[in-house]
Amino acid sequence: MDTEIKSKRPKLNVFFYYTAVFLMPSILLFYLYNNNRVQNRIYFEHILLLAGIFAIVGLLIYMLLKFISKTAEGALLLSICFWLFFWFFRDLYSVTVHYAPVITQAGFVIILCSGIIFAALLLLYHKPRLIKLHSVFLALSVSLVLMFIFNFIPGVSFNIMLYRARAENEDRGNEALSALIKQDFILDKGLPKPDIYWVHMDGMMSLETVEHHWGELQDYVREALVQREFVIYSNSILYGGYTFASSAALFSPAFYDSFLNKHLADVKMELREDKNEYIVGKLAQIGLTIDDVILSYELFEALAIVGYEIEIIGDTYDVFLRRKEQSEDYLTDDWSIAKFGALPELLALTTPLNSQSTSQGEVSGIFHLIGGARHTPRFTLMMISDAHAGSFYLYEPDMSWHDGLSAVHIYPFAHKQAVHSMFDYVDNIFAVNPNAVIILQSDHGFHSGVTQRHLLDTGYELDEVLELNHSVFSATYIPAKYGGVSEPIAPLNISRVLVNRFVGENYILLDN
Repeated sequence: MDTEIKSKRPKLNVFFYYTAVFLMPSILLFYLYNNNRVQNRIYFEHILLLAGIFAIVGLLIYMLLKFISKTAEGALLLSICFWLFFWFFRDLYSVTVHYAPVITQAGFVIILCSGIIFAALLLLYHKPRLIKLHSVFLALSVSLVLMFIFNFIPGVSFNIMLYRARAENEDRGNEALSALIKQDFILDKGLPKPDIYWVHMDGMMSLETVEHHWGELQDYVREALVQREFVIYSNSILYGGYTFASSAALFSPAFYDSFLNKHLADVKMELREDKNEYIVGKLAQIGLTIDDVILSYELFEALAIVGYEIEIIGDTYDVFLRRKEQSEDYLTDDWSIAKFGALPELLALTTPLNSQSTSQGEVSGIFHLIGGARHTPRFTLMMISDAHAGSFYLYEPDMSWHDGLSAVHIYPFAHKQAVHSMFDYVDNIFAVNPNAVIILQSDHGFHSGVTQRHLLDTGYELDEVLELNHSVFSATYIPAKYGGVSEPIAPLNISRVLVNRFVGENYILLDN
């Protein structure tokens, strides 16, 4: 009977069955890559390696299920179920644990795998003639192969463009980098070298924007900052729109002047995703990646040249820590970079894999490191993410993450928490290092695609959405012994002022 069944199954079906189960596990892997390669800096080589592992696992699972069920078509269906369970594990588990809170993740994995094996045994027992539907299964397997190709091609095309551009540049982008990013600095050994703290206020809007859009008076914030001798840059705007573009504009003035300013102007009226893709594409055309730019942030480079230690606390600028591999004296850090970039974290969020990338320690634990007597100055970059749209759901426990991104009315609560955390940081710094320079600077406002589309869908005009995206908070404290701050410093001038005052006269200030 088995021989008869096999003879009725076209060889073309067998070919596409095996091709589908070989490629199918990586459909969502490459989808994940295409949607996260920019902001999470996932490496294509790592994706290819993981895809190869998934392909082998998928083939073995198919062969096992085929052996148990004695039907190729049934094994194909069960293989699809297995990988759907794998990729949507988090959502499935969230629904299940809502009704059965005693079930652990490990227990849920066992239940799912047992269910698939049980289904394979049912197929064996009932012996359904699925082969009669061989044309349907051929169409299904071909569709899976096409889905893989559809998700595979964009990543391949992007990386081919990048590698070709690098091949044309014999120094692997160094010529392009040197033409865009300042690497040689005028040094003045007579300048002071105070400790500098740059507090990254992720996603925090200007005080004026909060007052205008939510009616929340911010005089108490202004008064507290003035009391601490900060100078606020009111109605501050930064057209980066998302963290990388904004940070590159803030930390690399020459790069902003030579490259970023022009290209950001081209997409000034675009939403975050389009800005993101456009800027990354323009970099790739000259053989550069986001990592190349981050590794060469001009402010960090200039301060390091004159003896500053660079300490980064937070995950937004983690790639810069790779400089530690090049020079042990260049910077300090307390945690390591995951070998696969952000991929382990992304997989952990969507699959049963729990290999989370290493995260930073609590910020409150750093103050014993940044105070006290030291012979070398230090630049410390710290992050406060309380105002970021992604943290909204913390204020309404029943709200899902994506609902939180759209809940614009909750922003004032997030803003208040960010202000509270900001003053905790500032007061801790003053307590251990009263003569330090302190920069309070955010990078963007609402920038999540979910939030921006929600605003457009609820009647906001595009210019209003972009105003909420480009609005940033900015305040500066420089002790009088280091020249003080006579007037507000625009965000794009902060790094210029710091380098000019504490490294050497290297930049012309932009008009405010």
